Parts: sequence; C-alpha cells; structure tokens
Amino acid sequence: MYDRIVVGTDLSETSLVACRRAAELSRALQADLELVHVGRDPGPRLRAVAEEHGGRVSVRAGDPADELVAAARGDGATLLVVGSVGMRGARRFLLGSVPDRVSHHVATDLLIVR
Repeated sequence: MYDRIVVGTDLSETSLVACRRAAELSRALQADLELVHVGRDPGPRLRAVAEEHGGRVSVRAGDPADELVAAARGDGATLLVVGSVGMRGARRFLLGSVPDRVSHHVATDLLIVR
C-alpha cells in the first residue's frame, strides 16, 4: 500500500502528533519514513524526534507547503502526513495554511492529522 511516508514537522504539538501517526503507519506497513522540517535548523530536538520514531531527517529552507510537496514528489513518497494546524477559522481563508495549500498541490495520498 504505502512504502515511503513523508511527514512534515515544525515541532509543534500538532506536527508531533502527525509524526507519531506517520511512524505508527510506517512500522505497521514496513515503509520508509522521512521527517521533513522547513525553516531554521531545529537542533537536537528534531534528531530526538527522529530517533524516537525511526525516521530519516531532512531540513529544508523555503515555503513550507512548497517544500513538503517537493519532498513528497522528489523522494517518491506514497503518502504525505501533516498536522492540521491552521485549518480552521477566517485566517485560513485570508492567508492559507500549510495543510490546506499542500492538499491542493500534492500528487500523492495525503493524511491530515488532528
């Protein structure tokens, strides 16, 4: 079903829930897991999350939604997992949120975790 799972994380609580869910799926399906962080180097905290979940880590610079879509496409992901932060309220319609924008551009299956 899924053999390569990419999960986006900004180390927020919601994204850590997404990491846990992606890790559970990768273990159950024996799929490769990659944690993608976009922004400044998060230091040892991201490495600790990756060690906890057994995934490979990528740190990227740029627009988070664009980078997550590119990571899923470039790494041949079969599933992209993101947290639902920013999916509610008027702000989503004004600015757009990472999960919302990703959902319109990703070519693979997408799991948005609450």
